[in-house]
Order: sequence, then structure tokens, then C-alpha cells
Amino acid sequence: FRRGLLVFPARPLPMRSVSTLAMKPFSFDADGANDPRELLEAAHRVGAGADVVIASKYVPGSRVEGRPLVRRLGSRVYSGMLRALFDPAVHDYSNSYRVYSRRAAELVLAAHTRYDTPVYLVEMLAVWLAHGLAIEERPTHYRARIGGESKVVWSDVARGFAGAFDVGVRFRRGGYLAR
Repeated sequence: FRRGLLVFPARPLPMRSVSTLAMKPFSFDADGANDPRELLEAAHRVGAGADVVIASKYVPGSRVEGRPLVRRLGSRVYSGMLRALFDPAVHDYSNSYRVYSRRAAELVLAAHTRYDTPVYLVEMLAVWLAHGLAIEERPTHYRARIGGESKVVWSDVARGFAGAFDVGVRFRRGGYLAR
């Protein structure tokens, strides 16, 4: 078990959801920013052939509420940098709200990742992109966290940008392909 591969939702899902999500790894922060009911559509998409489904804040139809301007701008700059380093078709590199196939989970578990910080989310995408997995983004309704204030400070932001840049350079050099 690695951090980021499976987190149980803070809000309970209806019982009918259990069979839909069965055997599909998923992850998301339990801070209430995302609606766990969105997992169902993502699980259906994985069942229909997608390897990875990301609840994206940056695709048409998404809504972001209550997030401070500085966080929104920082997230846009971060995602823009990563789109330039990796694949411009992926818009949201930072949202941890993801559902993925068994193959995608196994690739991440077998990878030689370096980070256990939120940069790990970028490493997961680096592994999947390096192996040509089918990645879809779905609109999400992202709300300000209800699980307390963020503990992120400016030094965390700087380390995050540096770590994500490092992952991008390793990705471009083939560092996330199976050995």
C-alpha cells in the first residue's frame, strides 16, 4: 500500500455504489472539497475503457467555489507548467480525486517514485502517461474544504513546484518507463 492509492471518503456513499466501485482503486482528499457521488461516473468510465479518470477543475462544466484567488492562480500556474512539461491534453495535474484501473494501480506500485508529498500525484500521472494509458478528465464541483484550514505554507509551494519540475524532467528523459 502506498500513500495516495486508496482513501475512503469522508461522506458515506450509498450502498448501491459499493458494487460500482468494487475492484476500482480510487483516491481523493477527505476534506469535503469533492462530492463522493462523482466517483460513480468515474468508475463507470474506467469500466468502459478509461485507465484513469480525473475529476478536473479545469475542463468545461467544472465549478470551483470558495477557493481563495491566490490558491486558484497558483493552481492554474502549476497545472500550466505541468501541461508544458508532460501532456497538454491533461488539464488538472493536482487534483487527487481519481479513479483508475487495476493496471494503472499496478504500474504506480511498480514504479520507482521519489516523492511522498502531493508531488506524488504528479508522479502517478508521469507513470501513466509514460505507459500510454487512456486518461480522461471529467468536470467536477470543487468546493472550499470543509475539513479545516489548509496547512500549506509558501515553502511547501516552492518545494512542490521544484519537485513537480523534477518529475517533469525525469519524465522527459524516460525515467518513468518500466525497467
